[in-house]
Amino acid sequence: MSILATMCNVSKRYKNVAALDDVTFTIEQGNVITIVGKNASGKSTLLLLLAGLLRPSSGSIEWRPGSLITIGYAPDRLPQLNFTPRQYLQHMGFMQGMQRDELRREIDFRLQQFALIHAADRDMRGFSKGMLQKVNLAQALLGRPELLLLDEPLGGVDEETQITLIQLLCDLREQGITVLASTHEPQLVQQAAQQVLVLEYGRLVAQYDPHHVLRTVQQIVCAGISASEVESLLSSEQTEWMVDNHGDRIRVAVEKEAGDRLLMKLIQSGASIVSVHQDAKWSNDIADASHSVVSRGRKGEGTTL
Repeated sequence: MSILATMCNVSKRYKNVAALDDVTFTIEQGNVITIVGKNASGKSTLLLLLAGLLRPSSGSIEWRPGSLITIGYAPDRLPQLNFTPRQYLQHMGFMQGMQRDELRREIDFRLQQFALIHAADRDMRGFSKGMLQKVNLAQALLGRPELLLLDEPLGGVDEETQITLIQLLCDLREQGITVLASTHEPQLVQQAAQQVLVLEYGRLVAQYDPHHVLRTVQQIVCAGISASEVESLLSSEQTEWMVDNHGDRIRVAVEKEAGDRLLMKLIQSGASIVSVHQDAKWSNDIADASHSVVSRGRKGEGTTL
């Protein structure tokens, strides 16, 4: 796999504050790379530097020699502009120098791709966050860029839109388009990413394979048993778990292997299983960096699930 770009010891400072501090990593063509970290960890700054909208204070970005690399960039939010989606995409396409006929065909394609045909000529000022994000991504894809930079593409959108956008990123990966996306959502990492960068206070503190930063948590809702009885069934498990009492139902969150054992114990005890589903969660070693894990943890230990 060929190298598209390398960020070499890049720092970005604002007066005495380092927004990005001595960051080095390589972007391989066709990869989906996700960037995780707390707010103000440097994720947006990194994307702006790659987009050419900021210049490094020190260090360099080395691009693949030869032909120019086309880049699409979607900021973390698109304001409610006094445009329709069609007008906005026309404006952005003309700024890129796209020819009128080519642009018209691509706008029609992107509006169809993002299910925006019905709203193509409506004022964007009344759009939801999810609708605006679709327009935002559509403009980033104009001209079919080789490198797509996305700042929190799933932020604030509903679950249905998240599923649609994750599938789009998977499709782009299959087409050989390189994607860098900052995110707090483990679903994006689990389903689309091949590489995870962890930023903390502007420094790149880790690079992971996504399978090493995610684990599966089983969510079990049961009835006909008390919370204390469920805790007793879990007491021998050497892992984190959470038990919540919701009226006549008990909700349990536990790692998958322990969850499978708990299901058998619940059935044997005569409890009713109301529902079972699985979620992707950050592993504990990067939970603080991603701030995506919220749970009370194992009884008496204060760990995170």
